[in-house]
Amino acid sequence: MRAASTFLLLIIGLFFIHSLSVNAQSTLIITKKRPAQLDIKAYKQIAIGDIVGPSGAKNEKSLDLTDDLTSKLFNSNTYEIVDRNALAQILSSQKNSEIKTINEGTAAALSKKLSSALLIIGRLQTETIEQKPMSQKQSIVVNGCNYEHWWEATGAVTIQLKIMDVKTGKMLFSKPVSAKTKHESKPACTPTSGFDPESIAKNLIAELATEITKIVIPYEEKVQLTFDTPVITLKNPFKKLGTAINYLKIGEHDKGLEILKAYADDTSLKENLRPKAIFNYGLGLYASEKYTEAQAQFKSALVLTPDNLSYKGMYDLIDKEKAAGKGLVAK
Repeated sequence: MRAASTFLLLIIGLFFIHSLSVNAQSTLIITKKRPAQLDIKAYKQIAIGDIVGPSGAKNEKSLDLTDDLTSKLFNSNTYEIVDRNALAQILSSQKNSEIKTINEGTAAALSKKLSSALLIIGRLQTETIEQKPMSQKQSIVVNGCNYEHWWEATGAVTIQLKIMDVKTGKMLFSKPVSAKTKHESKPACTPTSGFDPESIAKNLIAELATEITKIVIPYEEKVQLTFDTPVITLKNPFKKLGTAINYLKIGEHDKGLEILKAYADDTSLKENLRPKAIFNYGLGLYASEKYTEAQAQFKSALVLTPDNLSYKGMYDLIDKEKAAGKGLVAK
């Protein structure tokens, strides 16, 4: 009886290890270039005016945001960046030294020197930071540790952002822009202290600066693709899937697609595996930037499994980006 139980545990253990191995080989992280939200190719300069706090006056957070935003825009090497100090010098040279705030009302005074520039200004509105202690009883006690303790912190910040044409005074963007963050401390056997709120606040401001740059500067985004594999199987029907993903990772797309296409075209696959193989081929095409072909594969997979949200999500992703004229261009 004991031998049978040991054998059963061994089988379960081997199956668990096999499942982990399959799952580890079923994801691919790719980098996608995304366009800026605003088409500002006609402009040569981006001027950063006054960013203020909720009361309308500058504070430490608004100054930090101004510094972070200036650095991120400058380091993008995309446009000439005119910071707040340079704007003040321009106004002073035009005998406008009485102007203390650089906002939408200042654009006319700046237009003589900045004839092809955008002006970014804004007012910080809300900031929330919450922390709470977390704990969980351990199913397996190690070193006398019955519970794990950690802290979870979340934060959000919003700015009312305005972007305008300095020369014409036309408002090009006027919307709230938000950033969120979430942190979890390392689990410990005994309760620990929470996060430093100031550290979370600085992280939020940095994230907000990143979100603002996405409005005017093209950026890169990490996208995780999860290939569809059978949940429970002792015999992997897609043995070369990991090899195909590795080919895609190193840029040898043709070799990766050859493997994935062979699975998609394999009519001997069981009925429940066919949509998975087709979807996986679609992901390979997407990773290879063959978007029209990828969408066709996602559509074929949806015909076989109409209720699969992952398949529909990938189909809609390409469809929406094409319709909006952003990011993806059909090949």
